Amino acid sequence: MKNVKTILVLCLAVCMVICLGIFASACGDDKDKYTVTVLAPDGTAAKDLRIEFCSLDGSNLRCLSGSTDENGKVVFDIKEFSDTTHFVMHIPVIPNGYYFDANDDGNGGKYLYVKDGYSTTINLKKLETQMINVVLENTSSTQKVEPAIPIAGFYELHSTTPFTLSGEGYSLTEGYYSVTQYLEVDATFYIGTKGNSRSFSCALTPLTQTGKDEYSAFSAAAQCAFIFNLNANDSVHFINPTTVNNNNGNILIIDGENFKTNVDSTLLNLGDKFTVSTANNQAGTTIVTFDAPPSSTDVTVGEESTFDVLLIENGSIISWVTEEIRINFNADKAGTYRVTVTSSYENDVIGIIKGEYLVGDVPRQLSPQNPTSGKSCTASFDIALTGSQSYDVSVALVSGTVIVDDNSFTQTNVDYTEVGSDKVTYTVLVEYVKEK
Repeated sequence: MKNVKTILVLCLAVCMVICLGIFASACGDDKDKYTVTVLAPDGTAAKDLRIEFCSLDGSNLRCLSGSTDENGKVVFDIKEFSDTTHFVMHIPVIPNGYYFDANDDGNGGKYLYVKDGYSTTINLKKLETQMINVVLENTSSTQKVEPAIPIAGFYELHSTTPFTLSGEGYSLTEGYYSVTQYLEVDATFYIGTKGNSRSFSCALTPLTQTGKDEYSAFSAAAQCAFIFNLNANDSVHFINPTTVNNNNGNILIIDGENFKTNVDSTLLNLGDKFTVSTANNQAGTTIVTFDAPPSSTDVTVGEESTFDVLLIENGSIISWVTEEIRINFNADKAGTYRVTVTSSYENDVIGIIKGEYLVGDVPRQLSPQNPTSGKSCTASFDIALTGSQSYDVSVALVSGTVIVDDNSFTQTNVDYTEVGSDKVTYTVLVEYVKEK
């Protein structure tokens, strides 16, 4: 009986060893496989993402590739990497607006060490806009900014205050409301002000556009700048949109440094698509700026001056790029002021249709008296001032207008094709003609 018990104990022990071995094999890491799991920010599976998985040491230096399944997983067979201890994985095409925490020295991948196990989970994160508060000692100083850039890419810095921007290889001093550039994770730049504001905020927004083709084109806008570090023969795609934030877009003027475009004119009409490259197609930094065409001119009472109005193709004719030109002057005493404008184009038809001046923030309307139209036009305005007041006055000059009387006018189209230039020059004189 004693022998039977001994045999039973030995059998039980052997069975336990066998079961434990099987259990340990089933529950432990399978060293022939490496599993990568990718999850969306909400924790759900990120499927159909291509993963590149490369060995970095050992006798078999090569890469494997696979796509995540409906569970967000991809399993790599690594039997042939028996002496590899160090891998790196990349997601070549990450969904727009997302990133993950990379740790491979700025190359956008993740180092994996087999000593840490044979699986890893990648949690995608959504790129967010970050606010930058600018506080300057004076209007000529700048503030150093080291933004938290989670992943290299294109970012737009924008503000309601015109700002200057400088960094490695560029300096924008004119003042812009928006600047787009490619930022690395260790980016540093300097922000200043163009106006009188020493304290303002900027928003740094990640962009999904890359400019590589017309489907990923950047949108041009007034008082915006773009900075590109281009390789030889590279180009960037743009469009001048017909609408911006549900409002009509603008005809734009393109300018910049070390750039050329594939269009003949520096004027961009609504809907124009174009590309930008370096001036000589060599590698280098390109700066492209956009602004609306001039729509006003400042003059001094009693002094004759000139200004230009740009022309652009408008259907079958050539016309002004703006609907009107504002002529601005300061009236420092009450009385009647006469505005006379003469065109350099002999077949021109122009007219002065209205005016206004500000009392505080309230605009007061001015009606033109004795207006004329044609190549040369005149209109007079009565301005009532009291005491030592002075007012900034603005009157509107338009193309193709025939004045009927003080309160109404008809507008016709003027074709500037015969001008033979991209602009028309006008002479303006504002005179004080009668005391109040």
